[in-house]
Amino acid sequence: QIKDLTGSVWIIDPIDGTTNFVCQKKNFAIMIGYFVDGSPAFGAIYDVMQDDYFERICGKELRRNGQVYSLPCQDKALKDSLMAASSRLVLGNSHNFLEIVDHSLGFRCYGSASMEILALLKGDIALYAAMNLKPWDLAAGMALLKGTPIRITRLDGGEINLMTETPALMAYPSAYATFLENYKD
Repeated sequence: QIKDLTGSVWIIDPIDGTTNFVCQKKNFAIMIGYFVDGSPAFGAIYDVMQDDYFERICGKELRRNGQVYSLPCQDKALKDSLMAASSRLVLGNSHNFLEIVDHSLGFRCYGSASMEILALLKGDIALYAAMNLKPWDLAAGMALLKGTPIRITRLDGGEINLMTETPALMAYPSAYATFLENYKD
């Protein structure tokens, strides 16, 4: 097990959404993140069943299936959008989550961090929140989202630490602000 992100570090999840893979045969992906001295340098998510591939070499443009890809929007308000989250947040109403859901058009649970990150990049949702994401759930997304307006932080707005399991928030600017205004620690 690695102790820090010094040097070159690959963080790979060969089947993100393992339960979806086993039970549904869809809604899973391959996630790859590459970090150099703690900074994301490359990220990729491949939705196997949809044959949809997103990648970014940091410092360069986001690409989808080999073509330059632009987000469909630069901002999304939660009140005009769907949101996604891990079921644990909603079912337990952790951190005032049901009130946050009430600020949106509705809640979805894809059951896979990769699918929810792709939904953000496609503009299908404005926000994704999860209680306990592992480094392999976050690394590819951190690289893909770098350079976009989509924020990625801890649920409380703090910095992500890839050395531990982390509660994470990924959202467009307006949705991010609404989440933090209603979040209770």
